[in-house]
Amino acid sequence: FLDALEPALLDASTISLGYAADSYFATHPDELQGYRLLFGGTVAFLQKKAPDLQVGVTTAAPPESPAPAVAAALHQGSPVLFYIYAPFERANAFVHRPPEALERDWKQLVDLAAGRPIAFPEVSYSSAAENGSSAERQAEFIRRLRHFLQASDGRTILFARYVGLRDEPPANAASPAAARQAAFLAGRGLQTVRGEPKPAWREWTKAE
Repeated sequence: FLDALEPALLDASTISLGYAADSYFATHPDELQGYRLLFGGTVAFLQKKAPDLQVGVTTAAPPESPAPAVAAALHQGSPVLFYIYAPFERANAFVHRPPEALERDWKQLVDLAAGRPIAFPEVSYSSAAENGSSAERQAEFIRRLRHFLQASDGRTILFARYVGLRDEPPANAASPAAARQAAFLAGRGLQTVRGEPKPAWREWTKAE
């Protein structure tokens, strides 16, 4: 429970009271109501002490959440919505959906937010074949991400942080699902392990 409540400062004007909280409370449902009461009280307190501070809780984006109903309950009463985003097929863990899923997903999230701002403290997309991807598909995802953010007014979507800069050596895995997870965590960098630019890096640094 304490892990889910640990405050994480995201930038100078936002704070998340929990990270990947939907995953935690999906397996600890008896603690959800207590968290929501504590969260509501904390939001009210912080709004009095720091009216410009936007407070929320970070969950996976609804299309990827392991427990969408839990995520929705956590976001009730949140002044801002924080999402971890990496588009996966729901029936195939750690297999990416096509890059164009970003536009559909984010437009839907904006519509469902009903005027509340959204922020993405973690966005990622692997280039690994194990994740149904490639260097070119990752680059296309980055291109669409940049285009969507540039078209935003800065109030609907506060920020989106891509993770990470470099690939990492993949960890050993004991099952196909674990191998896909390891490939995702290792292959989402914009550069190779040696720091060589991937096509996604060139999209990231391209001047408009």
